Amino acid sequence: MNEFETVFYSEGNSGLWQQNPCLGFPNRALSFGDGLFETMVWEEGTIRYFDLHVERLVNGMKLLGLDISQIDPNSVLELVKGEKPRRIKWIVYRTGGGKYSPETSGINQLIEVSAFQASGKVVSEAVFSKKVFLTKTMFSHCKTLNALPYILAAKERIERQVDEIILLDSFGNIAEGGSSSIFWRKGEKVFTPSLATGCIAGISRKVIIQKLVDQGVEVTEGLFKKSDLLTADQVWISNVTGIRYIQSVEGQDFHSEPMSNLQNLF
Repeated sequence: MNEFETVFYSEGNSGLWQQNPCLGFPNRALSFGDGLFETMVWEEGTIRYFDLHVERLVNGMKLLGLDISQIDPNSVLELVKGEKPRRIKWIVYRTGGGKYSPETSGINQLIEVSAFQASGKVVSEAVFSKKVFLTKTMFSHCKTLNALPYILAAKERIERQVDEIILLDSFGNIAEGGSSSIFWRKGEKVFTPSLATGCIAGISRKVIIQKLVDQGVEVTEGLFKKSDLLTADQVWISNVTGIRYIQSVEGQDFHSEPMSNLQNLF
């Protein structure tokens, strides 16, 4: 069964969207992962934190040398509007053929619309990955079409029969969750991995950091080992579906009561 309710497709700067298209070839998204995506939530008449999603997408397009004039955020809002909450995936990839050397900076776009279901507030058990390690690159902070590290991490999570998996970088520093940013609290201070670990520059990560800083909470982004997290009072992960508090990491228990100053962000 197709999990998507609707798929829309647009070529170049035509401004026209086709519904449920048959994609043509060559396709650089399939052949080379030459593109980016944003996963977003439509609710209450708009896309949650849409400006931040557009900003991250534009920055990634500049990095890949894609023509930013060919995206129209307002047309995306118009396309996906509706009464019910929806999960929106906006894919932008380079058009044309070629091998590794691209022939154009033009783009094609896909919008995938599916039902949205908010995640639960608590994760029972998490472990550190033993197989997948991230590496910082010039594009590791972007949401590119190469999701292999997260696919393999999800596979490991299922094999180990746990609810969440935490990824390290190649130097043993904590990087992120299997599909989420990660934070922990020690007393009144909050910590989260630096982008130098190769983690994604998550939208929820940015929103949470700004919210805490605005409230006078000390937030430190840095390089941290397992022991730094395992001695925390509270651990949580966040992504487009919201914030989830982890009850146990590698057998170490943590407080899972929601932080009052992070309520109603998602």
